Amino acid sequence: MANTGSGAPSNRRAFKREPVLQAAALSDRSLSKPCSVVDTSVGGAQIELEPGIENGQTVTLSIDKFGEFEAQVAWARKDRCGIKFTGDPEVIATTLMALATYG
Repeated sequence: MANTGSGAPSNRRAFKREPVLQAAALSDRSLSKPCSVVDTSVGGAQIELEPGIENGQTVTLSIDKFGEFEAQVAWARKDRCGIKFTGDPEVIATTLMALATYG
């Protein structure tokens, strides 16, 4: 199985990921943690943050000027996790285009 070095197999991706480096916050019902979005796609994102997030958690990714995105943690390892967006893919795609263009 090919591995991108991100901790998740590359051949399981439904959407192409684009590299970004964007400050954000990842929160669940009780806690918000600062984080960095490392890469993103319409389907999800790879996040860098302090350990403590768990697989399966429902979270909200908040990016200043771009909004909030509901997601579920697909994997978590050390200081990174992968999230799968659960919102409308068209809205996410439009927002991500703005993020990639205007960062």
